Amino acid sequence: MPSRSKPAPSPLPPLPSELFLLILEYIQERKELLNCSFVCRSWHEPCLRVVARTFAIRERHLVARRMPLPPHLRRYVRCIKLLVVLSPLPSDDIDVFLSFIRDLPHPNEFFAAFIPLTVVLSTIRAQSTITHLDLYRCSGSLMDLFRMLEASAETLSSLKLAWFSPSDPHLSKDVKTISMLALRELTVSQCSLDSMRPDWIDFPNLKVLDFSDWSGHIVFRDCLPPSLNTLAVKARPEEYVPAKPCRPLSTENFCIRWEGQGTSLKPVEEAINNMAIPSQIKHLEILLFDAANLPTKHPLLTEFESIILRFHQTGSLKKLTITQDDISKQPEKPESIASKFPQLRDLGLLDVRIGRPSVLHPPCSFRLKH
Repeated sequence: MPSRSKPAPSPLPPLPSELFLLILEYIQERKELLNCSFVCRSWHEPCLRVVARTFAIRERHLVARRMPLPPHLRRYVRCIKLLVVLSPLPSDDIDVFLSFIRDLPHPNEFFAAFIPLTVVLSTIRAQSTITHLDLYRCSGSLMDLFRMLEASAETLSSLKLAWFSPSDPHLSKDVKTISMLALRELTVSQCSLDSMRPDWIDFPNLKVLDFSDWSGHIVFRDCLPPSLNTLAVKARPEEYVPAKPCRPLSTENFCIRWEGQGTSLKPVEEAINNMAIPSQIKHLEILLFDAANLPTKHPLLTEFESIILRFHQTGSLKKLTITQDDISKQPEKPESIASKFPQLRDLGLLDVRIGRPSVLHPPCSFRLKH
């Protein structure tokens, strides 16, 4: 009786687990990931890890007093999203949420929308493993914000704060300076923080700063370290440069999100001159909403190219990147955009990226999907 032959070994080496997880991230449908988890034993845990990595909690989960996440998946949760549009939150609902948070072993990201900062503070106290915090339209006083920052000062490495207007903009007179020692990335967008004083907060180790709008930049400038690695701002044709003088920031990487419509790029030049020290910029990125943001008139393009060449010749500028990350806006081809800046192209200073993420701009997480 002939012996049964063994299957030949695979000619390819096993796929590294990091690469396999990266591939799984591209599978959008939860059902498909669950199906993949049953293919074989080696696929089971990686698929579950991706399925349960981000867990969104909504009002219906709190009202039902149960979380639609089986206990055996909770150890894979890394990102929690609390999306509550109705307010105020009943205390019983808050207790249900905090009880669930305490049972998670290793969450490190917390996204909160439309909730009181007091709930965010309770979350940080319940889970000291949280290092990334995204807050969108959260409510509370300036004192609530400071208590939250104080509680997370030694652990928080990334903070995104959007559309925050304190109900009470005053602090007690005996407030002590908060030193955010662990913070590496800070994003501030559409916040009313005019009553803050620079000596109330300190960011000694900050590396990436995103002022998505001019708002708040004066408040934070004097409490920032002398040198940043990356600065990101937004410039519009109607944008104004505040009259109050403030120290420009020293940074090697400068990203400008430009939303003009075929008009002069003068605001881009003003953003460079007012927000940064031009001679110290090594990498400049213009992030376009769509290709129509670039001027169509040749003299305007020539003028902007001359400005960039001057920065290159008299300073440290080594690279200009033009990025259009949203391909739904009928993007131009990279060579078409590059042809508008022939001197920069020929010198090898220009890099055009279409349908690809920004090189310098922090990814936007102020969205309510999932």
